[in-house]
Amino acid sequence: MNTKFAANLYNFMIKAGLTQSALAKKVGVSQSAVYRWLSGQDSPTPKRLGVIAAALNTTITELLGETASLESKFNLMVKEKLQNYTSGIEILPPGTIPQYETRSLPYYEVPARGKENFLVEEMEGFMEADWTSKGDLIVKVNGSSLEVLGFAHGTEIAIRLLKGKRDIEAGKVVLIKTKTAGEYLTTLAKYDKSLNKKNIEIIGIAVDMHRNL
Repeated sequence: MNTKFAANLYNFMIKAGLTQSALAKKVGVSQSAVYRWLSGQDSPTPKRLGVIAAALNTTITELLGETASLESKFNLMVKEKLQNYTSGIEILPPGTIPQYETRSLPYYEVPARGKENFLVEEMEGFMEADWTSKGDLIVKVNGSSLEVLGFAHGTEIAIRLLKGKRDIEAGKVVLIKTKTAGEYLTTLAKYDKSLNKKNIEIIGIAVDMHRNL
């Protein structure tokens, strides 16, 4: 039973003036799910924690009440290490022996639709990656829509997050977020000047790629 999280959740709900049904509606779950969280019978997924924290106007760290929480680990591994790296993709052919120590990185699936705060709301969890020493996070291709870029379903790509405006070489693969017809889309694209639009945000650049056998 996660009594610490349950107690913190209850206190933040009181502070925000939210009932179980109101919180359930805000985060897109049933009222019974909120009840299970409050009673310590169950815990939300890592992805859902970010949505709950936003609905309660707090952080995941405060919600969990732990210094080594998901958000603090995420901040340490991602947000506080934002740099611009524009090296090319290194493709490891099937059967290649891993050259790096295993690291635990946040991972996401792309394309992803409908979430404005992609880095928080769309995180699937953490992935053990022994094939890269460069990335801040991993994106995993879901479906066939990115085959035009050479990325088959299941391909894992290490992304180095970008901070501010940077010069990016044309043809580099980048992780972008755009908004069209009121819907957010996060996906991969090859960089060119057409991506320098107000409705397109370049999140990061691909630095490694791994094809599963």
